[in-house]
Amino acid sequence: MIQAIMFDLWNTLIINKSYSKQRLENLFQFLQERGNFLSFNELRAAYDKRFHLSEVTFEEIEFRHIYTEYRISCVLDELNIVISKDDLEIIKQDLEALMLQDPPMLKSGVKKTLEELAQNYQIGLISNTGVTPGKILSKVLDRYNILNIFGFIMECQTPDIKK
Repeated sequence: MIQAIMFDLWNTLIINKSYSKQRLENLFQFLQERGNFLSFNELRAAYDKRFHLSEVTFEEIEFRHIYTEYRISCVLDELNIVISKDDLEIIKQDLEALMLQDPPMLKSGVKKTLEELAQNYQIGLISNTGVTPGKILSKVLDRYNILNIFGFIMECQTPDIKK
């Protein structure tokens, strides 16, 4: 007998949305404000190469989550730019919170489906978080009035990878 139903978040409950353009623009402005005058194209090239770590395989990182601080550090390393830990924290929080300014849309019928299923089953959510941490995703789900439906939420992250 089925007692619980687990849902994945991305492209199951909410429509996947890229925040790369906004993240790149915010990072560019942040670096400019701190006297790191590089061209936008230089930053974009480093961002494209290192932020998403497309050249790294899951096996190489032992299937670990790649945290935002590490992604930013990789981009800055590529550009030979050094910033303080405090500044790294500021830009990390800014890039992670972008989703709150323009949240991804719920897929059609999700709220009604979850509400109906919750009448008979325990409902859970599992998600890898990418750049946006669970605390931000929870705020988005709360805005759509569905966070309280989930009896169990699992954010898939493992220890940070080291340089």
